[in-house]
Amino acid sequence: MNTSNHYRIRIKWLIPTFITIVALLIGAFAVSADPFPGLPDDGRVNVVHHFGGDALYCVDRDMNPTDQFSDDNFGGMRLLDIHGQELWFLDADTIEDFVAQAEAAPGTGIEMLAAPSTYGISYLYTFADLQEDGIIKFVFIANDEWNKSNSMEFKFCEPVGPIPGGTVPSDGLCEGLTGSDLCICLRDNQQPLPPFCLR
Repeated sequence: MNTSNHYRIRIKWLIPTFITIVALLIGAFAVSADPFPGLPDDGRVNVVHHFGGDALYCVDRDMNPTDQFSDDNFGGMRLLDIHGQELWFLDADTIEDFVAQAEAAPGTGIEMLAAPSTYGISYLYTFADLQEDGIIKFVFIANDEWNKSNSMEFKFCEPVGPIPGGTVPSDGLCEGLTGSDLCICLRDNQQPLPPFCLR
């Protein structure tokens, strides 16, 4: 067999194979770059949870979305409405004070904020989770446009995506209640309590 012909045949197949492999790798990285494909990827914490169009962000000193609320104590947490208008801002220094309170009383929910959102009052709590060695978590509660109270728990300003295997079914006993009313209803009906009710 002529070695130059054999070499041309190998090159003829090697280049398209190499290009195909590179294209597949680029496609795989592009898909894996979006942890929640088809959902908002603008840096909000509430990727899945619906609060009537309101979006909760952890922001840096320039109000850009980030994965931490503290930027040398110049960042914070910020709630925007569906049009991008600020509803409230809680600075990092204040958040750190509440986190210190939660660390001093593990398992106790500390109310950080009760402020207007698009469809009523929103609440932000923090607590040191006893089940995860005192790791600090936050709970955000607000209503949607149907006056349904929704809540989400998050840590480290990580986006909260879909729950693997679907959502936990609700019996509807305490639907529409927020804050202390929700805690009282859950206690009265012997339901599991979210961390902010544990004070």
